[in-house]
Amino acid sequence: METSTLNAGTHTGTCTEIIGTLSKNDLRFLAVALSTDKTRDSLTVGQIRYSAKCASMICGTSDTHRMHVVCIGNHYMLDNCRQDIQIAIDINSALKTCTAFKVDEIVISATVTNAGEFLKIDVTARGVDQIPNIMPMVQNMPDFERVIPNTWGIEHQGLKGAFNPAYIADACKYICDTGKNDGAPRVKFWQNEALRPAIVFDNKSYTGNCVIDPGRRFALIMPMQDI
Repeated sequence: METSTLNAGTHTGTCTEIIGTLSKNDLRFLAVALSTDKTRDSLTVGQIRYSAKCASMICGTSDTHRMHVVCIGNHYMLDNCRQDIQIAIDINSALKTCTAFKVDEIVISATVTNAGEFLKIDVTARGVDQIPNIMPMVQNMPDFERVIPNTWGIEHQGLKGAFNPAYIADACKYICDTGKNDGAPRVKFWQNEALRPAIVFDNKSYTGNCVIDPGRRFALIMPMQDI
């Protein structure tokens, strides 16, 4: 188990809430969008934060050309402090730990005071004493919320423009890799206008009331310039 503590302050009682889990398949989906540029440490790790646009805590990764996001849950106990939670997580370390110890997921928990003050994050895995370097200290993490669309109108499904086929293939491959009991593999493409980023949704997304729920996983892919 590894802990990240922020501004503990004075408190008389605490409680712990599971923010969510990241399965081995979620971690693979996140890992493929990590940057390989070791000089940009904020892009070589994932980020856990609250997204108002997704109405969920999310874990995201980006190499600036694409962004992969897993929506990991929304919990009322964190309502007062969810904006304070912005934690770097070493996706590759988590994935290696799951493989080495043959566990299916990691668990992400938050501890808050009874007054709703955020204290710390814990990342654990069943049967694992400690996940090495799971929460590195990283400055200037990218603002994922800024690039997530404000709305997901159903009238903009489909794609227009040129996109890196490897990025599209990665998104489709790892989004569909959700396990045996999640129904037939399928993806949904969305773009709010030509020459804007493409969004690839998983099979947990749905359309209702003229909007698209993003589901469990989605990928945002920047367009390429036409030659």
